[in-house]
Amino acid sequence: MFDSVISTLGMPTALVNNAAIIGEREGLLETKIEVLQRIMEVNVYGPLLCTQEFVRRVCAATRENDEGVVEQGRGAIVNVSSGSAFIGQPLAYAMTKGALNSFSAGVVSELASMGIRLNSVSPGLTKTEMVTDEMVEKSMGSIPMRRGAEPSEIAEVISFLLSDAASFVSGGNLRVAGGRPMGGSQ
Repeated sequence: MFDSVISTLGMPTALVNNAAIIGEREGLLETKIEVLQRIMEVNVYGPLLCTQEFVRRVCAATRENDEGVVEQGRGAIVNVSSGSAFIGQPLAYAMTKGALNSFSAGVVSELASMGIRLNSVSPGLTKTEMVTDEMVEKSMGSIPMRRGAEPSEIAEVISFLLSDAASFVSGGNLRVAGGRPMGGSQ
């Protein structure tokens, strides 16, 4: 994947870890290890592996800055978590997003020392293919803005965190949830 990106677009300076699956919406006793394993592979292992490769590539890259000085590559990463990590539902999905938050917290200092900023975004209910009309209706009472987010609203926050306007922002986890509190009910 990185070879293809580099050959087509050049050396990346930004990474957004956004792939995720929910899996079955099962409770504690119904959660199957093999289902949780698959969700972990996509939601946790995927961002870990992509981050490792991004860091290898960015740290190996050198370029000339505006003053003509050659410097080591720099970059920014945004991990897309979820409000589910704070709410705890659906269980398996929420567990993996909590693990992603822990991963982010665990590597932010190491990455900062390499000139790479890392932040997370934890969207609330967002109108995507993963969200049913029933889920939207059920959640309206817990969202002060009384609506779900449009994907573009989440993308704007990610764009900001990747931009130079956020050059001193690292280690954050921005909740984008229409006022729904972190521990808000389902």
